[in-house]
Amino acid sequence: MKYWIAIFVLALALAGCGRQNVNLPGWAPKNPSSGFVRAANALKSFPDGSDKAQDARLHQILVPAWEFLGTLGDDQISSLTNNKQLRLPYGSLTKAQQSLISSFFETYRQTMKNVPPSDDWPSDELAEIVKLGAKQDLSNVDIQLDIRANNLVRFACVIQYPNGSESKPLPLIGLGYMR
Repeated sequence: MKYWIAIFVLALALAGCGRQNVNLPGWAPKNPSSGFVRAANALKSFPDGSDKAQDARLHQILVPAWEFLGTLGDDQISSLTNNKQLRLPYGSLTKAQQSLISSFFETYRQTMKNVPPSDDWPSDELAEIVKLGAKQDLSNVDIQLDIRANNLVRFACVIQYPNGSESKPLPLIGLGYMR
């Protein structure tokens, strides 16, 4: 009996060894995905502003974007941090990553549907990039992450046009600051 108790205690200890103490932002989902937790290890959230309603909208929109960042492989994160940029053709993303991009656009649309659009906050990001030449299925879009001089990680897209040219990076949202 003592033998089994010792094995059980050792197993519990080993299970906890790989965990990292992560400071999740206050707006994190109650049961964050492993991707979200991984992103929280890499990013520092924006401080809340004075407009609580706008902060709440931003937090809702950031969840799928952070989850997407957290699905990137170690080599991709390394490339982002070393090169200050990472571009991924939409077609090269896993189904799970494509689903998170779709979730980002849908969450954005739902969150902003009752808010008057502005230059900074259009009511539908996907509709905006489609107007600029993106295909509805995003097959001609690259997802770009870049790190700005102030360590801000920007989530953007680049449209590939039929003539071989491409758009400038179209910022979708700032994700937070690299730790």
